[in-house]
Amino acid sequence: MDFRGDVQRAKPNPYRGLIWVIVFGLCLAVLAVFMGTDLTGPAPTKEDGAGGTQGPQLERPTSSPAAASRVDAVGATTAPAAAASEPARARPVAETPEKDLPWWLTDPKTLRAEAASAELNTYSFSYLLYQVHKADQTQLAADAVPAPGPEAMMNWEPGKPVSLRGVIFLIERRDDLGVRAVGIPAAIHYEIEGAEGQRYLVFTSEEMQGVGTQDEVSVVGRFLRLYADPRAPKDKSGQPTLTPIILAKAVDGSHLLDDASCLKGIRDGVVGRESTPFFYLANQARNLTLDEIKALVDEELTPDVLAESPADARGRAVMIEGGVLLLQPEPPGPNIAGIPHLYWTIVKTKPGVPVWIYSTEKPKGVRKGDAVRAYGLFFKSTLYRDRNGFERSALIVMARHVIRLKHPESRTLQVVALVAGIAIVVLLFVAVMFERWSARRFARHVHTVAARRRPERLNETAREVAERTRKAQDRPRAADGDVE
Repeated sequence: MDFRGDVQRAKPNPYRGLIWVIVFGLCLAVLAVFMGTDLTGPAPTKEDGAGGTQGPQLERPTSSPAAASRVDAVGATTAPAAAASEPARARPVAETPEKDLPWWLTDPKTLRAEAASAELNTYSFSYLLYQVHKADQTQLAADAVPAPGPEAMMNWEPGKPVSLRGVIFLIERRDDLGVRAVGIPAAIHYEIEGAEGQRYLVFTSEEMQGVGTQDEVSVVGRFLRLYADPRAPKDKSGQPTLTPIILAKAVDGSHLLDDASCLKGIRDGVVGRESTPFFYLANQARNLTLDEIKALVDEELTPDVLAESPADARGRAVMIEGGVLLLQPEPPGPNIAGIPHLYWTIVKTKPGVPVWIYSTEKPKGVRKGDAVRAYGLFFKSTLYRDRNGFERSALIVMARHVIRLKHPESRTLQVVALVAGIAIVVLLFVAVMFERWSARRFARHVHTVAARRRPERLNETAREVAERTRKAQDRPRAADGDVE
């Protein structure tokens, strides 16, 4: 009655149906992913849409442009190495309650101990620097009086509000004069020459980006004292000339935003960015509406043309389009344009030229890999080093917005994807139905073979065998040791 050997070859694989389901399920998932991607790569045309493609990967710079050397408006480095980072980050003043601060930062009596000295790092210096940093600048400007010459300031009380306008001839970062207890890591030392040729020492708690030597600035702060500066010229008696010390929050160079001649100081093909024209163009881009800057765009200024002749396109309106490789905030710190936030977007254009776009407004809904468009003002061609140390070039554009794009839909691709999706679903259904039909056929085959091979009197034979087995089990066993 053993008929299993005859039907073993007809037995189906029980995992075949599951394998078909997994294979076609994966195919369907892959198709669903590609249906959402424009494989033909048409040029994006619709603004504020979704989607986009990611271009070839660009080697990311080893650091943001903020780490580049600071260069002034005429293209020469003006600050020493300690002050060369661009832009310098001004940390917020610590929000520590004044009752928890050292007494010499909150007690006005600290100024009474001030006297002429060759030392700068004194309690009174730290106290006044902290006070001018957190003071109401509008009220301070209303109370300030123009700074006279050193002789007229001889009997001034420390802390008197004062204003000054002059030309910078030295900028130096002084870490030794910082007030770290309240989040001021360093004092920025300016030497300024007034209208009458007097020399003033100005120390600020913040470094103003966009000003350099030979720039005219204004200052509103407080007088500290006269200082016997060993570097100052000697008077008739051979003693150093006493120089007034003024402490302020920052110098003001906002009038530089009205001078388009600063663009002449830009140098292409070098590492770093020139602060004054950088913020000049950022301010210009910020003040243009989208319609206004679109009307100014020269469509012939493509990325290839900009890379070949950057000086000819300086400050002109351009349109940049491509895929986002990097997007991150780029806090500018105090600057002549008063811009509180910048956003740095690296875009890979269709010709393959990378463009660094600085926008004054946060790109809405933009992510890495999106297609974007920006209308802005061209700044320069810059060099940077990638993670492998290789020197590469990029274009810099100042913009107000970075707009996310949606690729135009490809009708042919949609039809092909739809037909392929339907075909996969049909094949998956046919595969499952085939497996079920094979299982039913196998069951009928087993039933037929079993009916063909079993004895005609199967039931009677089975009863006889069962009866013999029962009698054998009921027969009493022979006693131990008995012999039949």
